[in-house]
Amino acid sequence: MTQRIWLLLLAIALFNGGQLLWSQESNVEELGEIVITARRTPQPYSETPDNVSIMTAEDIARLPVHDLSEAIHLINGVDVQGRGSFGQPASATIQGSDPAHTRIMVDGVLLNTQGTAFANPALIPLENVERIEVIKGTGSAAWGSSLGGVINVITKKPKDQSKPTGSLTVTGAGGEIGFWKESFEVSGQAGKLGYLLWESRQDANNHFRDNSDFLENSSSAKLTYDLNETTNLFTTFHYTRQLIGGYEFPTLAYGEDYMYNSRYGTVGFNLAPSDTFDINAAYKTSDQANNLTRFAVPGKTVIADIDTKDVFTGVDINSNLRLSDKQTLAFGVDTGKDRLDSDQTNGPEREKRYGVYANHNWIVSESWSLTLGARYDDTTAYGEQFSPMGGVVYHLPIKTNIRASFSRAFNAPQLIFKYVAGNPFVIPNEDLKAERGWVYELSMDTKPTETLWIKIGAYRADVKDLVQLVTIAPFTWQADNVALTRRQGLEAEVKYEATKKLTASAGWTLNRVQDRTTGTLMIGNGVPRTTARIGLNYQHEKLLTVNLIGHYHFWNEPSTNRPKDRRFIWDARANYDLKDLTGQDLSTFVNLLNIFDRENYYNQLLPNPGLRIELGLKYGF
Repeated sequence: MTQRIWLLLLAIALFNGGQLLWSQESNVEELGEIVITARRTPQPYSETPDNVSIMTAEDIARLPVHDLSEAIHLINGVDVQGRGSFGQPASATIQGSDPAHTRIMVDGVLLNTQGTAFANPALIPLENVERIEVIKGTGSAAWGSSLGGVINVITKKPKDQSKPTGSLTVTGAGGEIGFWKESFEVSGQAGKLGYLLWESRQDANNHFRDNSDFLENSSSAKLTYDLNETTNLFTTFHYTRQLIGGYEFPTLAYGEDYMYNSRYGTVGFNLAPSDTFDINAAYKTSDQANNLTRFAVPGKTVIADIDTKDVFTGVDINSNLRLSDKQTLAFGVDTGKDRLDSDQTNGPEREKRYGVYANHNWIVSESWSLTLGARYDDTTAYGEQFSPMGGVVYHLPIKTNIRASFSRAFNAPQLIFKYVAGNPFVIPNEDLKAERGWVYELSMDTKPTETLWIKIGAYRADVKDLVQLVTIAPFTWQADNVALTRRQGLEAEVKYEATKKLTASAGWTLNRVQDRTTGTLMIGNGVPRTTARIGLNYQHEKLLTVNLIGHYHFWNEPSTNRPKDRRFIWDARANYDLKDLTGQDLSTFVNLLNIFDRENYYNQLLPNPGLRIELGLKYGF
């Protein structure tokens, strides 16, 4: 064991004189303020130095979105590049980072795979999501491999009432994309047992493209059991299966199909023996399998059929300690094993990893608070990583917070690049190293009046050993640590309550990614140069809500892709409560997507469909 890990364990021991504060499951408001878990401990948003964006279940219900990829695409600083249509695979970036640098978790389970490195957010449904937290830039000191940031998805808890409650929702659409979806949820409390069960199915027929049908089945279960006043047991399980027609490309005489099968969950406990100490532990597992079939067109003669299976098992232990009314400490251990089985490797490839971390928050005075933390990681594939961090929040008298943070961060590349075999286009590189960098965040949020909220921020990340595919021979590539890059950018958001019924919002980001070796600006890879978002929300009491959303992307793609992207695309959703008319818990909604039917794409081979209208009905009981 290295000196660094001994120092970290010593720091934990020195602080271990008090006892715990909150359970990690907390996701409620405390004293009227949202509590978040960016530092692995529930912490008031006003005291965290991180640049964090939050989307709640109430926000999601008002938006014309279907899965996680579409939801986070509307969060400032997060960009999602899909394959041009409903249900297709997607990749997410945060503040101009590579998609592989974005860590995506659901209920603490990491979904980034060793076969692709990044997680597909289109696999994650939204109906059972309680909150989405996006931690930008400085996540490695708390979470491990996350050079760009963390997307932390927290699903709903069982309802705390003996009578079962739930809902049934059906949605249908026609036109270029016709689909039907039904979802069902039931939740309640039976004695000490809390339960939440959820299921959905959707079937889409995309007339916009050849070979673009989409079928998805999803289910979720969460159980909690109050063993006694201090101990709570829990288990979660999530499942999604997708069959996707990946289009035909006649100009390339080529087509493809996808299959995704994703199962993941946890079993664990929360123990709070006192008001100042708690500990929670969870066994976590994920089993993600996918198949890519490539075929020639016309005729659909199969030219490649690739199966990949990623299995992860691990145990996380997290403790929270309140040293005083002003100081809290989170510390813990993450352990895990990965196994990659792929037709593109010579048998299973395995990796063991563990991490030890501590994060200390100190409210020094009414004016400012300080956060210090560090994490040590060790993997059999990429060796040791040490990630210190520091941050400060300064409160000005006029409801203004200034936040600053820094962190050493890293990303462990996917195993497939080290051990790929049987692929005629990519050769392995067993000397591949982890990507590393220093990340800096500075932001200010202010609420000068009760109707106006403003946030501005800046970031910078200096990354060395960036992994890129290098041309070895014509049509042959190898992943290698070849680039020294600097990511930097700006973001701004504003929300204005024009009246009690009407709220306007806007967001803007600028990313600049430079290859420091050559001095050139980097393009492509799902990283936009400029984005903008505009929103209008109208709410008439509790009967009617209407959301209009415009989003603009300059994807900064190579000219060979012939992109059409520098234009606003407008979507809308209207919800209407029918309870007063029917006497039942009944509501209806309509989604209008690409209202003005604008051509929009980052690659001419992957155009987006035009106007789409969706109608839905939700019944609650």
